[in-house]
Amino acid sequence: MKVHRGNFLYALNWIRQRLFAYLESEMSKENIGDITPSYGEVLYMLQRKGTVNLSDITKMSHKDKSTITGVINQLEKNGYIIKKRDNQDRRFVYIEPTEKSKKVQPALRNISEKMNSRLFKGLSEEEKETLFKLVSKISENL
Repeated sequence: MKVHRGNFLYALNWIRQRLFAYLESEMSKENIGDITPSYGEVLYMLQRKGTVNLSDITKMSHKDKSTITGVINQLEKNGYIIKKRDNQDRRFVYIEPTEKSKKVQPALRNISEKMNSRLFKGLSEEEKETLFKLVSKISENL
């Protein structure tokens, strides 16, 4: 697909759809069918940070609290995380990865690496840096 001003948003959406389809397919091959690719972002944060406050997840993900609450509830239901309330201030909820979460991390990391390799195939380092700078500028405009 040739991308131009008239189909730019369509192209971005098409890329996103194709990436999610790829991720779903790869996750299915790894028998990770009880979560969606969008949940991987939260699992990745937990892998990097360990136990994380719910409000920090919301800030880091740039998603609204209701969206993250839905993701957290589904991850808890499927056994990937445990929610714990702060003993001093019950308003604060901490999210902790379970063993199930830790077991799928290598597969998710491998899938992510394969996806990135496929996504940037044929691009030089200079082209990637240019792409990242341009997308960052577009993101800042919003």
